[in-house]
Amino acid sequence: MSEPVGIEQLMISLASALVSARQFLDDEAARMRELYASHEDLARLPQPRFTLDEVTFDLSVVVDDVQAEGGEPPRIHATRDVALGERELSSLKRGAESSAAEQLDALLADYQAVKDHLRSAHDESLAIGPLGAAVKLNAAQLQVLKLGASRTAVSRLDQLLDDYQASRSALLVARSRQRRGPVPQLRVRIDPESIAKAPDIARQRIQVTFRGEEIDAPVVREQDLAD
Repeated sequence: MSEPVGIEQLMISLASALVSARQFLDDEAARMRELYASHEDLARLPQPRFTLDEVTFDLSVVVDDVQAEGGEPPRIHATRDVALGERELSSLKRGAESSAAEQLDALLADYQAVKDHLRSAHDESLAIGPLGAAVKLNAAQLQVLKLGASRTAVSRLDQLLDDYQASRSALLVARSRQRRGPVPQLRVRIDPESIAKAPDIARQRIQVTFRGEEIDAPVVREQDLAD
């Protein structure tokens, strides 16, 4: 039987899983482009594309605990910054087109801004303003930046991209919570054993839909499994 998890932490975990899936598809798209470009017959065909414009998670959960309204809000955890040193940056930018290098610089600047906001998100006296559009490196830009770069630089860049998206998701949750004010904190169990043993009144179904990248909060619908 698993330990209960806060509903907000569950949302962040789902968002992080979606980010990883999108990163995987970007990498596969780059690999397919190389394959099509290197094969005479395939080069004449349209290249496949992968998109995740909307993803829905349908989860069965068991309500374990509800903290009273007005309690201390859960702490927003800011992960340690992933740093790209001068050596890694030079390695990534070596031979890259200026547009890819400039987009990388813009992403690094937004990453730092997001981390700064996230570190102060626990202070209720500091209002979290609207979050601008995410800076994204497309598959072609990622490919040219990684091409010829050192393994350390490529690994650091991948870590930074994962942390950037996870931090943006956490900041969106913090902003949404700050705007709506104190609310009861829900903790749930999601393992099959807990769901099977729980009484009907405790079993719920939560449907979470992520649409695109720039959303203030996921769309959530809750349903009693006993219905």
